[in-house]
Amino acid sequence: MIAALMDLAQAILARHPIPPARVLGHSDVAPARKMDPGELFPWQQLAEFGIGLWPQKSGQANELPATALAQFGYGIAPHTDVPLPAATTAFQRHFRPTDVNGIWDGECAAALAALLAPKIV
Repeated sequence: MIAALMDLAQAILARHPIPPARVLGHSDVAPARKMDPGELFPWQQLAEFGIGLWPQKSGQANELPATALAQFGYGIAPHTDVPLPAATTAFQRHFRPTDVNGIWDGECAAALAALLAPKIV
């Protein structure tokens, strides 16, 4: 099924001007309401195939989690109805699926900093 998904996603990206980095899961878009595709979804494998993003190196986090998550594209309260723990959990499901606990830590900060690094050029 994952191979079929990768073929389908590449075909969609070839037909439409969607940057591969904009391929998201429901939980990335609506973290207060959605949990899918979940922490078992192979985001790293998809990113290696050219679909989506995966942090490639350790970054250095200098910002508060809410500020950095908002900069990356997660809607955070008070601008939306998404509390920080829900956005943190969604971020972990996508980018740190080995420990999904809703608690922001140094590993989350380093992954987000690595994801944001290309944007800060």
